[in-house]
Amino acid sequence: MSSKNYEKETRGTPPYVQNNNTCRIKKKTSRESLKKNKDRQLSIFNAKFTLNNVPCEIEYDLSEISLENLHNLAIFTTQNSSNDNKGDA
Repeated sequence: MSSKNYEKETRGTPPYVQNNNTCRIKKKTSRESLKKNKDRQLSIFNAKFTLNNVPCEIEYDLSEISLENLHNLAIFTTQNSSNDNKGDA
């Protein structure tokens, strides 16, 4: 398409219509990145605990962990929390 044909086709189109299309693309892109960030936030596991009177914090990215390791982590966490609860009573 030559530049003359392009000018003829867009001559009657107000400039704000073209900007509106750009805004839609940006909104769609930002929604997609927001969804990815939201999914990423759901896959992060934070554990706060005390070890020898020192507060500790561990962050796991569960999207990279295998199902078997996740199962072992759940068993370890529940066993330790059960032991802690028995000591408090």
